[in-house]
Amino acid sequence: TGLVTVINNGNVGIGTTGPGAKLGIYSSNITIDGLQLTHNNASAHIWALRSGITSVADESFEIRDNTAGASRLVINTNGNVGIGTTGPGEKLELEGTGTIGFRQESTDSGQVQHLLVSGANTWNMYTPGGSTNLRWNNGGDKVTFQADGNVGIGTTTVGSRVVIQGSDTTSGNSALNVLDSAGSSKMIILNNGNVGIGTTTVGSRVVIQG
Repeated sequence: TGLVTVINNGNVGIGTTGPGAKLGIYSSNITIDGLQLTHNNASAHIWALRSGITSVADESFEIRDNTAGASRLVINTNGNVGIGTTGPGEKLELEGTGTIGFRQESTDSGQVQHLLVSGANTWNMYTPGGSTNLRWNNGGDKVTFQADGNVGIGTTTVGSRVVIQGSDTTSGNSALNVLDSAGSSKMIILNNGNVGIGTTTVGSRVVIQG
């Protein structure tokens, strides 16, 4: 049996006599790479593409660093992608030692987008260009974390340890409400500056009810 087959339409098969693409590679031995890539540098790693990781029945696709003897990226038949793992249980699963990070450069106002979560709403966690701040954005910046530990909620101007700025300017509505585990208000600060402790009925500057 020939090791290489070329059929009439120009398709080439290695290990198969019926290649369904321009190049079809087949092996029943999972320890044999489908394709190896390297270059002539003395320290060059040998990279391999494989179909099937743990058994012939395993139809996962793998990019493997043969020099290091390690799997680098796996896509299984569910569409899950694993980096540092050969058995991803989620759409994207990352495993490893030390710091595991994700970075995406954006040309939009010099922003560095670290994480984009999209569902019913789209949340973007990013660092503005030239800044050390970290921000959560959903139709506007909602939370800002500064490198000095200061936190801003509803504002990106954070001159104190915690700064909260509401979008509601109605004087009788709350800017801050502290609840207990049962959901009862224990302290409330209204937009007009009035403070209530043990009550949400705050008709003067400070009302304490115990």
